[in-house]
Amino acid sequence: MMWHLAHRSGILPTLDISPASGKELREFLNRKTEENGEYVSYISCDFGVDKQKFTEILNVLESRQQEYMEGILWEKSRMYHRLTPRMQEIAARLYERGLYEGEGYFQKTKEHIIFTSVVNY
Repeated sequence: MMWHLAHRSGILPTLDISPASGKELREFLNRKTEENGEYVSYISCDFGVDKQKFTEILNVLESRQQEYMEGILWEKSRMYHRLTPRMQEIAARLYERGLYEGEGYFQKTKEHIIFTSVVNY
């Protein structure tokens, strides 16, 4: 995993990471969620912004993941979802296929992390 500290204006220090795989992203998200607690760990979701991309996203998910994603009323702007095990799984699967880049916020450790894709599908 590539790590580098990025100094951005704002309250929280920002860390940019580029996991080598969806599995590596999921392991990282799981560690951060365990460290912070699920109730104060969030991941960005831009799934309502582009309907065509949302269809592409649904096509790579397993049926139970598709049902979950279709059951959420996604805004046409960035939303944040609690980093549950299911959302970790979905983000990792999408990342593995080059369909996810986003941000994580972890309140206990006061971290803002940007996930940049280097995965080539």
